[in-house]
Amino acid sequence: MSRPTALLTPRLSDIMEKLGSPFVDIRSTAYAGITQLQQDDVDALIAYVTTLNERYHKRRRLYRILAISVGVIAIPSIIALIVLSIRYGLQGKSGKIIAGTMVGLIGGIGGGLGGGVLGGCSGLLVMPKGLDDAIRLIAELKDVRCVGPLCLALFQRPANQQKVSDDYKYSLARGLTNVLPLMAPADRYLLTSEHREAIYKYLKRCKPESESSLIVGLIHALKITGDATSVDHLQAFAERNRSRSKINGVSDEAYGAISAIRERIDKENKGNTLLRAATNISDDTLLRPAGYAVTEDPALLVRASDRPG
Repeated sequence: MSRPTALLTPRLSDIMEKLGSPFVDIRSTAYAGITQLQQDDVDALIAYVTTLNERYHKRRRLYRILAISVGVIAIPSIIALIVLSIRYGLQGKSGKIIAGTMVGLIGGIGGGLGGGVLGGCSGLLVMPKGLDDAIRLIAELKDVRCVGPLCLALFQRPANQQKVSDDYKYSLARGLTNVLPLMAPADRYLLTSEHREAIYKYLKRCKPESESSLIVGLIHALKITGDATSVDHLQAFAERNRSRSKINGVSDEAYGAISAIRERIDKENKGNTLLRAATNISDDTLLRPAGYAVTEDPALLVRASDRPG
């Protein structure tokens, strides 16, 4: 997949190229150049990361569709072959031969679809080339707009890595720790439901003993942008880590965020409540003729004046 390099400014292109170098001194030069980035460079970098993230999301979704399709095809076939092999296996020597053949078919279907299709397409799950370097870059920026891409990167495996390296995780943690406290209520639009899902997933696997600063920052982000679903996840996190509350306060932070989210949701609901009449009024009483007789001559109600000018 080609990278959207057209989005990069010349200064960014130079830094990205140096980041891809195998030599430490050249990569260090790239990081030093971050301090020289202008606003247009930052805008271009965020647009670049956002574009690659969208492509990555589409690739992962395609892989899930493939996995579901394989399951829909393979599982019923395997079940049918198992049933038939059992039936033939009970029919004597000739039946056992047929049953053995069916067992081989089961292995072929499972291996071919599972290992062949899903294994062959596993590259769809690998982070697009260049995204990891861009993530390292935005992790160095104290720009609140970087929150979303950094949250998604918590579970993105860089290209050519069997697992996320400690150095990469440290860059993400440092970047998020720098920008998460900067989030204000006006920045709610920066985190989508997809970003929040990444935070939920991380809170289930995190280590509060060694990641308290990052966790507190993520909870702060949910406090500002969260909804009823966020409350459920924060409640579960707080309950799991209640015993650690006295050590690093993560559980207390979660409970505080839950209260803030509920209060905000209540205010929003009250603001959306329409004003209505205190008592029910029948539709036929809204507009109807008067209940008394009109004594005036209708012809006298509206007519031209008899008096001149």
